[in-house]
Amino acid sequence: WMWARALAFIFQALQAQADQNSRDILPDQASDDAVARFGNVYGVPRRPGVAAQHTVTVTGTPSATIAIPVGAALSWTDGTLYDPTSTSVTLNGGGSGTITVESTTVGATTTRDSGDVLTWQSAPSGLNPTGAVASTVTTGADVESIGDWAQRIISRLQERPASGNRADWKAWAEAFKGLDIRQVWVYPLLQPPASVPGL
Repeated sequence: WMWARALAFIFQALQAQADQNSRDILPDQASDDAVARFGNVYGVPRRPGVAAQHTVTVTGTPSATIAIPVGAALSWTDGTLYDPTSTSVTLNGGGSGTITVESTTVGATTTRDSGDVLTWQSAPSGLNPTGAVASTVTTGADVESIGDWAQRIISRLQERPASGNRADWKAWAEAFKGLDIRQVWVYPLLQPPASVPGL
């Protein structure tokens, strides 16, 4: 009885491993480690998170150039910190100026709305203790989920890059460095006409 029980325990573990191995051959059912391996093998890296960037209106001594010391940061009510990207700000005659800040962490929650008030951790000399978000330069984004990553791998396997197919145009658009492109749609491709117009 003890010997049978020991064998059953071993065989149950082997069966569980075999079940997992059978799932790992398909990206949509694979474990996280297996999806990472698929991404590495097929050249589909996981999309990293993005830190939000904003322009912030600050106020202080009119017509002055205020130095922003290294380590100075603004914070939101949830504790998210935003580092200024410049070392100084020049205020106009009304005592206001604009700086660009970047979140110290990544994620969708780092994006602020226009008008949100950020508070200096330690206000630079000559600036008031708060600033207001004027605009969004870069929207924050979360690290790509394993499920979304697996779906992109499946899309790559379903339509391999070739010469001018939809996958090529999609990859070309996604390679643009000026924006954080999360999704691309390709219009149906047409056969080139015998003569222009109509390309």
